[in-house]
Amino acid sequence: MSQYKQNTVEFHPQADLIKKAYAEAEKERKKSNAELLKDLKVDASLDITPRPFIYFLPTGNPEFDAGIDQITPNKDPNGLGIHGGGFAVGRATIISGRSGVGKSQFTYNLCRNAKFKTLYIDTEGGVIDRQAPNVIVYNTEILEQCWKVVMAAIDSGKFNCIVIDSLTNLKTLEDLQKEDGEMPRMGQRAQVMNSFLTKLTAKLMKNDVALIIISQERESFDLFKKDPVLPGGASLLYSTSMVLGLLSNKSDEIKSKETGLKIGQKTKVKIRKNRFGSDNCEFVCKLMFEEINK
Repeated sequence: MSQYKQNTVEFHPQADLIKKAYAEAEKERKKSNAELLKDLKVDASLDITPRPFIYFLPTGNPEFDAGIDQITPNKDPNGLGIHGGGFAVGRATIISGRSGVGKSQFTYNLCRNAKFKTLYIDTEGGVIDRQAPNVIVYNTEILEQCWKVVMAAIDSGKFNCIVIDSLTNLKTLEDLQKEDGEMPRMGQRAQVMNSFLTKLTAKLMKNDVALIIISQERESFDLFKKDPVLPGGASLLYSTSMVLGLLSNKSDEIKSKETGLKIGQKTKVKIRKNRFGSDNCEFVCKLMFEEINK
């Protein structure tokens, strides 16, 4: 068990069951792959232990965690009794939505109210409240710098969750060096991201870190395509395990009866991609952020 980040596992209320599942997975891997790796002369230390299950970091929002738990019925095929929802550990998740729908506020509140350690990479300067002891905020607008920090943070073992807010606002070094009015190269950001995403999946699994990427949806120019377009290229969607779309409007706002100020909102979460269960489904969760407005 020394190769797993125990601090991430411990945050789950069923840590004992997860450790047991890890031990069984490691035992089965060594038994089934030992002879094969020996014959092929492959370094066994580079092998990634397969995950026969998926577990999630609980965010402390009961409606969000219950909604994710409901749409991921295949996370415990061995019948060990692992349940619960939140952010998928060892995987990347995209949280998308239209401008102003509340993606940043939604995600930051989930991380702030949770118990796990989060590195929050803020590319828009939108995080004002920095009093949360479990959330470290880092600001950058350079794509290459952002991903270098992400890779270093994953290897450090000091963080259980990493958030990039948002991918849309990141610029490449090549883009920053261009003169005003000079058009960027087609697919420039997607090509830079692809070089990092190829290393991402294995790192997340080895270190048991949850990665959350916030992205703004854009309208598709294809009249026959109803799904929104996410910046970053197709490799981003291939490398992520879940894509959550946020939907809300004025009627979903929760206001204080005393002051009339907005203290929360009801957010509809639409599952656009799900490797752990069914997709094209949705659930509603309530998010209160009264403390941030004070």
